[in-house]
Amino acid sequence: MELEHVMTPLPRRRRWLAAAQRATWSTRLAHLYNGIARPSGAVVLMYHSVCADDSLEPWIDPRNRISAVEFERQMAFLGAHRRPASLADLLRAAAEGRDLPRGSVVVTFDDGYRDNLEVAAPILERHGVPATLYLATGWVDRGEAPWSDRLYACFSRRTSDRLVPPLVEGERLLADDAAAGRAYLDLASSLITADRERREEVLELATRQLRGDTDGAPRLTLVWDEVRRLRDTYPAFSLGLHTADHLDLTSLSETEVSAQLEGCRAAATRELGEAPVDFAYPYNREVPSLRARLGEHGFRSAVTSGTAPLVGRGLEPFAVPRIDAPADFTLFQLMTSGAHPGLSRLLFRRP
Repeated sequence: MELEHVMTPLPRRRRWLAAAQRATWSTRLAHLYNGIARPSGAVVLMYHSVCADDSLEPWIDPRNRISAVEFERQMAFLGAHRRPASLADLLRAAAEGRDLPRGSVVVTFDDGYRDNLEVAAPILERHGVPATLYLATGWVDRGEAPWSDRLYACFSRRTSDRLVPPLVEGERLLADDAAAGRAYLDLASSLITADRERREEVLELATRQLRGDTDGAPRLTLVWDEVRRLRDTYPAFSLGLHTADHLDLTSLSETEVSAQLEGCRAAATRELGEAPVDFAYPYNREVPSLRARLGEHGFRSAVTSGTAPLVGRGLEPFAVPRIDAPADFTLFQLMTSGAHPGLSRLLFRRP
């Protein structure tokens, strides 16, 4: 069953804000703002999967994927109308105390989906857009799909609509896709701070209770031979790290944090000959104390979430803000134009 259209509805106020933001672009108010304010700096975009095969959609959380058609449209736009920049370009400019020009855009990917090599990389090369991929090395070691996608597949391919303890506190019937979508989001949210053992336990319970038809699941994640092929074939696609097991570092002890950081660096060194020096916090969750830890473990930068400020001089290298790439093309044009978030804050008091 398809949950995509019922599991991620925007709140009413957010829908209103998005409509108002689209209007600033379509009425050319954003262009006027840029001409007067002349903002500079880069926007850092976050992607995960670029899906070119409809048969894979039931296996991938829709929050983690964009269609290949829409991704190509976005990258063609960046290549023709924006200033694609690499993460290294951004860090170099910040270290030199300067901003990248308005319209500069840095593209990043999280997790290590196989389609980053097979679908995204050729599109990026075609349009002259560099990118950085942050690998969760444990998933690459095991060729294992992200836990959220595995859980989503249990719900989207369920043959039972009944959840019972210990998976939930009381019996919960999934009468329709809306109820299933809410149950999936509740369960996925509860697992963000869980360790790998707890996630595997929940996935086993969910598969058993929902009788999810997950036989023949496709391999969604890169393996190391493919990572090496990506590095060697597409040199503008640089590599970073995303911990070993995609655990929320803010919920771990100092010893566990070190194990995740050392583990991903050791795996990359073993398979690639050296460890990448750029990092992405899982779930974009971080605290100031983690920033110093990253430097101690040999990293030079880390990306996190933010309110979409333009990134440039004064950048904190271990807290580089980025935004989810919007699927709406009008919003995509606005948010990569330099007018966002300044214009939105000016007009609506929020980004």
